[in-house]
Amino acid sequence: MNTKQILYDVLSLTDKQLAQFIKNKKIKDSIQETRKRRESMLCKTYELKIQTNRCSKRTLHTLEMMFLEWKRYKQALIDNDMKDTNIIKTGKWIEYEMSWLSWQMKQEVRKSFLSAIKVLQKLKTKWHKIWKIKNTQCAAIWLKQYWITYKLFFWNKNRWYVKIQKIKQKLPVSWMKQLHWIDEIANATLIKQVDWYFVHVTCYIEKPQKIQKKVIWVDVGMKNQMILSNKTVLTFKQLWLPRKEHRKLSKNNNPKNEREGEANDSINKRKD
Repeated sequence: MNTKQILYDVLSLTDKQLAQFIKNKKIKDSIQETRKRRESMLCKTYELKIQTNRCSKRTLHTLEMMFLEWKRYKQALIDNDMKDTNIIKTGKWIEYEMSWLSWQMKQEVRKSFLSAIKVLQKLKTKWHKIWKIKNTQCAAIWLKQYWITYKLFFWNKNRWYVKIQKIKQKLPVSWMKQLHWIDEIANATLIKQVDWYFVHVTCYIEKPQKIQKKVIWVDVGMKNQMILSNKTVLTFKQLWLPRKEHRKLSKNNNPKNEREGEANDSINKRKD
């Protein structure tokens, strides 16, 4: 029997549900593989600066609106005024349709909000003092998946660019020389500091192999010239020079002779 027939019999799923089930299973398997692969790797973050002077007015406006919409979406989650996934309330009667943030960006905001609630719930059970969740000014937008929410690539005269979802222009980036020795790129965060924008990229690098240093003992004897602690015997021939050549070398290398020669030269110099 085929796997499709087994799933039909056991789970009694429709074609649509079966396709979704297979897709979820593939995603689960790929996540487990990446986790196993990254266990033996080093995790590092690198900061890249977006060159705002080379960006158009439209892109700068979209970046500002993305951060503003992030704040509005979080406020809607706190107030619990979510009618739909794309429509939020900004006031008592005003409704606002979200169009600047992508689905994955919204998903990350929701995840962070739910994790904060769970932390507060645990603290409450242990009789700790709890505070209200406040909507602070947005400083970072999470870019979840590489090559879908954002991309890094060469383009136009060997310059590095970043492509982010919901932004049409390819954003020029500096400080990219840091990422030359990287094996794998993971998620990133878009950060705003006053009027500057940065992308913090998390990367994985293979761990360098540790060189094991060993101490070797040396024994000099009459029978064998040199014996090591590994029980390896070393033999070498001694170089014998003739007497004349040996004297020449000793004269040249003697520092006393050099000083005497310099003194004689200074005496023998002709005084003009």
